[in-house]
Amino acid sequence: MIDNRFKPAEIRVNPGKAGELVWEFTGSDIVNFACPLPGHYKGMRGRVIIENK
Repeated sequence: MIDNRFKPAEIRVNPGKAGELVWEFTGSDIVNFACPLPGHYKGMRGRVIIENK
């Protein structure tokens, strides 16, 4: 069960399950993201580089 009562750019899923989060970008930027739960930052983070073509 996906519990999506959080911030618009945040989603939580149960262990072993999958969910979907869609971001829409309107310009070039670098976006860093990470899991906000304690102990999850080290293995659950990333960076998206958005380039206008």
